[in-house]
Amino acid sequence: MNRRELLKTVPALAAVSGLKAKAKPAHSRLRPGIVAYSFRKSFANHTMTYEDLIRLASDSGLDGIDTTAYWFPDTSPAFLASLRTTAYRNAISLY
Repeated sequence: MNRRELLKTVPALAAVSGLKAKAKPAHSRLRPGIVAYSFRKSFANHTMTYEDLIRLASDSGLDGIDTTAYWFPDTSPAFLASLRTTAYRNAISLY
């Protein structure tokens, strides 16, 4: 192979490598979820619980909830375990 033939193949190699790079799926680090602070009025009025919010996120097809401990009824181990269990059963991550 002479130099001219080699230089003719370089653009083809670049095009093929570009196609392979585009074929790979993009992995995003961002995941859709709900911010619990958006429901602060419902939490303050006691018309919604964190369990309700977990079910809402699950029904909406979201990945998780950005929790705000300020609106937790308490931070006892029993409540936190119950919250984690509900999230796990609904396939929701607690951020």
